[in-house]
Amino acid sequence: MSNTHLNIATPANDQLKRRVSNFLQQAGRAGLQSLEVEAYGGAVTVRGRVRSYYERQLAINCCQRVAGVVQVVDDIQVANDEPLGVAQIPSEAAVMT
Repeated sequence: MSNTHLNIATPANDQLKRRVSNFLQQAGRAGLQSLEVEAYGGAVTVRGRVRSYYERQLAINCCQRVAGVVQVVDDIQVANDEPLGVAQIPSEAAVMT
């Protein structure tokens, strides 16, 4: 059996999805308002793009705080995500001025 949840519309799933979406909307961060939410049973999948790892963690924490959520599947991408170990090195011109 696959771990992938089907997006089955039931009143309970729709209600959980709505509660999680509303909580993200009220979090006060514009980046969280554009996230998509799916719910199946107590499992919630959150997907979309945020500006920082802080916003990503905030979104996950918000989802975990909603009554009825037993699992959060994180499918959130961070904008400008650089591979680990890669740093932006300023040009000499920027350093000299």
